[in-house]
Amino acid sequence: MFGGFQALPIKVGTLLALLSATLGVCIALIPAALFSHYWKAAFSESARPAVFIHHPILSLLSLAALGLYAWAIRYFVVEYVGDVAIYVSSFKVSRFEETRTKIQETVFSIVRQIYSSRTASADTYDRVVLVGHSLGSVIAYDALNAAISWDLAEQDDKMGVVRRTHRLITFGSPLDKTAFLFRTQVSGPRFLREALAAQKQPLILSYPDFRPKRAFRWVNIYSRADIISGRLAYYRGPARVDSASGSHPILERQRAPRAAVRGH
Repeated sequence: MFGGFQALPIKVGTLLALLSATLGVCIALIPAALFSHYWKAAFSESARPAVFIHHPILSLLSLAALGLYAWAIRYFVVEYVGDVAIYVSSFKVSRFEETRTKIQETVFSIVRQIYSSRTASADTYDRVVLVGHSLGSVIAYDALNAAISWDLAEQDDKMGVVRRTHRLITFGSPLDKTAFLFRTQVSGPRFLREALAAQKQPLILSYPDFRPKRAFRWVNIYSRADIISGRLAYYRGPARVDSASGSHPILERQRAPRAAVRGH
């Protein structure tokens, strides 16, 4: 990262956050466990049909409450955790590889069309801003990295992706969490892991080359009330890189505590 191996220390409070998340999962399962336990303890299998007959309203309300609770848990897991895990999982044998590849190909195709669009005398878009929310911020980050690599490797920098990209705006972004958990988990010896991951992400290779100060800013907006988003510590270069290149680090903007960013 940023031209060399960088120490990425675990953030303060990470252990507490992981313990809290584990505790939260356990607490979330308590109602279902209690319902099952008391249902089995109070009624034998032969008596359960009679319960529905003699207490239909209570039975239906109990089942409806349990069903609603199960739906809420599933909705949270799918909406806030599942889709992110599907996209950022690095294992090629994952059954989600086809979905992930299709998303990347679709988005990159659009981005490539934007940078390739030209009139007879000039580019159609001389200033490009990429904006991504939640999982969309991860996809936007990947799309910009792919566009830079495509321009340098296949177009000999004729598309001017770096020169024309003026902003990358991420909000409600899980990039830091996915970087720590998923994005460097590639196959190969440990000493090659970070290098292999970096080669796919020009935005963490060099500030002067891929984040030029006069043209580009990365703005990240997050809220402490949103468990998915956060500061992007792993995507900021070390202090010596900032001072040597004179480049802008990521501009972090914290929203009000209650302004949690929801949805995708």
